Amino acid sequence: MYRKYLQEIAIREKQMGNNCSGTLTRHPNPQSSENRRTPPEPPTPLGHHATESGNQNAQNPGPSNSTGTQNPAQAPPKVLTEEQKKFKEKQKRELEALVETVDETEKMIFMAFPFQEAIILGNFYATFPNTMKTIRIFTSSTFTDTKYERNCWMEKAYPKIKEHCFKKGYEFQVVDMRWGIRNQATDDHMTTELCLHELRECQKLSKGPSFISLFAHKYGYRSLSREINGEEFRKIQGAVTNQADLEHLLRWYELDSNAVPGVFLLNPISRNIPDFLSKDFETQKKAKSEWWTESERLMEIIATGATEGLDRDSARKYKISECLGDEKVWQKARAMNKDLKDRMTSKLNADHVHTYELNWMEKGIDPDCREHADYLEKITTDFQNQMIASIDESIKERENDKKLTLKPDHEEFMEHAVLVRKKCDGVRGRDHIVKKIKDYVLGDSMEPLIVHGESGCGKTSIVALAAREAFSWIHGNGMVIMRFLGSTQDSSNVMSLLQSMNSQIEKYFKLRAVKSQDIKELIKTFKTYLRFFVLKKKTIVIFIDSIDQLDKSHNGRLVSSWIPNNLLKSAKIIISTIDHPDFGVFPDIKVRPFELK
Repeated sequence: MYRKYLQEIAIREKQMGNNCSGTLTRHPNPQSSENRRTPPEPPTPLGHHATESGNQNAQNPGPSNSTGTQNPAQAPPKVLTEEQKKFKEKQKRELEALVETVDETEKMIFMAFPFQEAIILGNFYATFPNTMKTIRIFTSSTFTDTKYERNCWMEKAYPKIKEHCFKKGYEFQVVDMRWGIRNQATDDHMTTELCLHELRECQKLSKGPSFISLFAHKYGYRSLSREINGEEFRKIQGAVTNQADLEHLLRWYELDSNAVPGVFLLNPISRNIPDFLSKDFETQKKAKSEWWTESERLMEIIATGATEGLDRDSARKYKISECLGDEKVWQKARAMNKDLKDRMTSKLNADHVHTYELNWMEKGIDPDCREHADYLEKITTDFQNQMIASIDESIKERENDKKLTLKPDHEEFMEHAVLVRKKCDGVRGRDHIVKKIKDYVLGDSMEPLIVHGESGCGKTSIVALAAREAFSWIHGNGMVIMRFLGSTQDSSNVMSLLQSMNSQIEKYFKLRAVKSQDIKELIKTFKTYLRFFVLKKKTIVIFIDSIDQLDKSHNGRLVSSWIPNNLLKSAKIIISTIDHPDFGVFPDIKVRPFELK
């Protein structure tokens, strides 16, 4: 249904192009006239007719002109008026806009493909579920008054949970921010952002429970706002009447005029207290104490200004409370702690909330006290049992969800599809190299294309970007295969690589699976399958990244031993490799005519 719709779009596009007195041509392709598209040719001058081909017989000089006589074979080009030139440019822009609209429409359709179909087709515009078998939990609590509980979990519970997950085929990970945040992050006030980022990552990656909270008596430290809305900051600033307080406020907060709308950013600590990043322990300790004093004063100024200058709801987020300080602040922190507990309890199942009571010692928890030791043992056992039960329940639900079920060989396709999206994230530039790869895919070359360069120059990102776009380049009329060699077990040696690629082609054509442990049979099958695309008038584009990562067995790195030297026009193979001679790959393939450096 999708492909038929795309063909209808292409036909309408061509008809509209002809109505605009211009030509819209596609790259030559004996399999399909609708398979590939080149940028539109500029319209012919007024008074001339567009032609489908530039090769005309000298005996047939072309259509008659407006007078009814034949045009001379060597007629000089007609000089266009300014009005005609403007009209010609307008038509060209309209055609380019039409092509862009069709491309965007195609991509929207591709994004709607079911992921089970998309991974076989190599349609990397589709949305893929996260298939990583990972249980990742974020541990949240105040640092000082839950130290012993967390230590017990780390020593006793985590190893057993990890072992249980391993038996289920899952990896168990724990994120505990008390294990350290770099001073550079603290200096730039990124602690809160880092914590929230790690929490979101746990929620996104974990296939089971993702969050555990330990509540005790402390509400905890609330950091200064790293950025404040410009309008709100000016209201806070206007409410500060003391000149010294105003100077202190503006010493730490500066307007970021590049932001829209404008915001005031909290300056790095080291800008005003350089020793905060000192490598000398005592010097840094003194600087941290100075920052603590400065920040407490800054908190008070902002809280007072927010109370005076903002409405109650807006001011609430600027009021910093903790359990240290005078009695009023301490009582406020207790009230906020209780409120947070009540809100969390109301949102959780009763089975997921465990409450413990014990007598508090002078210094809090004392592991040498029998009562406290029993408490630590019980909370550790309860945590371990609750986590294992939640993990087992999540795994069972996931296995029973048919929407997320993949066959074993499909998991390999999915791994590389997810990697394409991951490798493309945040990558900018290199458009000219991707354009060269596109020209190769849409061109008539019957040789593989080699992308080579030094290690770390960005070959993998370039190949991933091209692979993501390739399904659109061929307008969905075929398939794209992407393999990041060495990233999975089945992409580490030539035997399993060929078996995997053959399997993907078999799924595409709905062929009976052919299994073999004979490298010659696998190569023969691979070459045979490439010919199928000619018969079916389809295109296959294969990306093989980091051929130098392939195992040397069966001459895997000797590319000419298993990739055809002369491809069919319907098959395009792009290979990337490091060009260092020690890897023994590039000398074998550098004689091929198409290379990208």
